[in-house]
Amino acid sequence: MKFQLVFQFDADSLEDFKKLEGLEDIFVAALATDKKSAADGYDLAKGEFNLFLKTDSPRPLFILVADAIRTKLPDLPFRAGYRVFEEEHFIPLWPPSISSFKVSRDKYYPTVEPT
Repeated sequence: MKFQLVFQFDADSLEDFKKLEGLEDIFVAALATDKKSAADGYDLAKGEFNLFLKTDSPRPLFILVADAIRTKLPDLPFRAGYRVFEEEHFIPLWPPSISSFKVSRDKYYPTVEPT
């Protein structure tokens, strides 16, 4: 697969991350209908949660997944962009007003505080 499609959500804490766990079902269902795409992992960076997909058709896959997110979680804001795997530059997809898209390289791995 030639492209990496990234869906990005604001996340500053472990609680934010937990709220985003429901996204997994949305992505699994979308990928079940698009046999030419696959999950490529996720990460939690400072201030953002990124979900990565591999695909040869980033725009149609974006539409499929974005429609599912907006249907199941209509109040959840997100950003999206894609790139050719061998390149660093992302092409912004969503929201329409953004002129650039970046994935933070400053990874954040939250720790769970004992209760």
